[in-house]
Amino acid sequence: MSPRISVIIPAYNVAPYIEKCVQSVLNQTISDLEVIIVDDGATDNTPEICDRLAQTDKRIQVIHQENKGLSGARNTGIDRATGDWIALLDSDDWIEPEMYETLLNIAEEYEADIASCKTRNCILGENPPEVADSNNITILDSKQMIRGLLDQKIVRFEVWNKLWKRELIGDVRFKLGQVSEDVYFDRVLFLKANKMVHIDRTLHNYLIQRPGNTLSKFRIGRLCVFDEFDALIDDLREMNDEDSAELIGCIATAFSVTIYGEAVKTGQKQEIIDRLRKLFLKYYQATRTSKYRSFKGKIGMLLFYLSPKLFLKAWDTIH
Repeated sequence: MSPRISVIIPAYNVAPYIEKCVQSVLNQTISDLEVIIVDDGATDNTPEICDRLAQTDKRIQVIHQENKGLSGARNTGIDRATGDWIALLDSDDWIEPEMYETLLNIAEEYEADIASCKTRNCILGENPPEVADSNNITILDSKQMIRGLLDQKIVRFEVWNKLWKRELIGDVRFKLGQVSEDVYFDRVLFLKANKMVHIDRTLHNYLIQRPGNTLSKFRIGRLCVFDEFDALIDDLREMNDEDSAELIGCIATAFSVTIYGEAVKTGQKQEIIDRLRKLFLKYYQATRTSKYRSFKGKIGMLLFYLSPKLFLKAWDTIH
């Protein structure tokens, strides 16, 4: 009989973190799960730790492969998974004991294809921040998922705080070699899903600062996200949902400003900065008067349009 949940954990040079991650899965209040750890060609002692963990619990299986990157490791795990539901967990994160039972229960109760929970950012060596949870349930259809990306209070381009119905995933896989790989996977499945249910309970812990973590640094590979924005806009227009396409254009505009600021502050080449400026202009011109942009947002985007340098100076002053 297939397990209810398959938990896929890519592992590359995470020896100090992988055991805590895996143990948090083994300690789940639901035991009917399989844990697939994909050693993605790690060069530290991650493989040995994974093999040792597999000897302690028959629910764990370890796959050793040549390095294919995060997307390749996740794809390997999905291909091997046999569960009715798929969970995608990063190897330096950890989860609360009731996370997967909670998500499974609400997914089945509301007949949803996706179930999600709140996550909190944690810093290595510090206690997790205290949070206030309401346990409120929010139900979203496909269009509401897309619109929820605007404020990102519930819906975000993240895969690790969710349960995904295996039937929904089907043959969808992560794009190999892509930075911000969650965006493609999420946008395709958000459009396919009939319903997503979210619980306002913090069940996932995301490690944002550790050696080798480049979350806060500029990476040119992140520019591939704009291709995903364009593809999503095209998909929405094919569905005659011009309204949602406009909303995604607003998100892309704001993201171009964020990446532009990172590029300037990290001293990137002028050609990269110019490229980001052109991207901003493309999205801004299409969404200049959008109803999805607040008055404050319109003033900010106008200032950036007139003078990126002045905008960045003003932004630094405020923050």
